[in-house]
Amino acid sequence: MADMADDYFGARKRLDDLVMIFKRFAEKCREKGEAIEACAGVLNALLTEKAEAARFYDAIGVDSPDPLLARQAVQAEVLDALPNALTRRRRYVQTTRNVYDVLQKRCKDYLYGPPDYHPDGEGLEETEAHYELLVNMAEAINRQIEKINQNRSPGSMLQYVRGFQADWDQKANIAGSNLVGFADGVDQKLDYKPIRFEDLDLKKYPDLPASGQVDKQIREFCKDLYARRKDAIEEVMQKLRAAGGGAACGLS
Repeated sequence: MADMADDYFGARKRLDDLVMIFKRFAEKCREKGEAIEACAGVLNALLTEKAEAARFYDAIGVDSPDPLLARQAVQAEVLDALPNALTRRRRYVQTTRNVYDVLQKRCKDYLYGPPDYHPDGEGLEETEAHYELLVNMAEAINRQIEKINQNRSPGSMLQYVRGFQADWDQKANIAGSNLVGFADGVDQKLDYKPIRFEDLDLKKYPDLPASGQVDKQIREFCKDLYARRKDAIEEVMQKLRAAGGGAACGLS
């Protein structure tokens, strides 16, 4: 009985610890998501309207940009400074390219962890939280939940203990109790519930191409857009100049 109790409670404790780490990782990913959407909002503002932003992502080969199109805002502390350029158009093109570059890196970090990240040899708690890790953890936790609910349920523990007392059934009948029914009720109350990933409020942002791979497409798109929507673009650029610094996107 001591061995079984250790196995039963030990397995549930390990699962509880894993779920706690998983929830902490999910919160860190939500924070990364907020940073992504802050930069995406600036990029969308530079592209002047949602339809143009959608065209921009299509131009660089991104099929599902919807999670990045929700915001359009020039927030305070987005840019340290606007890039130096001889003309306003060039400054706009380079600014848009720089903001995109940060956005791409933030999306990559969110999805897969920081660049050159090698988690081998690290404890789970020291691992960098990212979306792909959470997907794999949720699957592993749900497999463990199914195993524990089936093989290490409270009801099965009671049934096992019952076998150590030969007159259990006789005493139970006298007392008017039904161990099987009681065990089933305990299982319903204490069974673990599988993780529903869709309930975590974690968006799957697109895996954007590196800025160096789509630099030509970005420049051509921005030049064309500037020619068509110069006044709207200059209004956004003025807001960027007024906003000041930029911790959110980390540009200089």
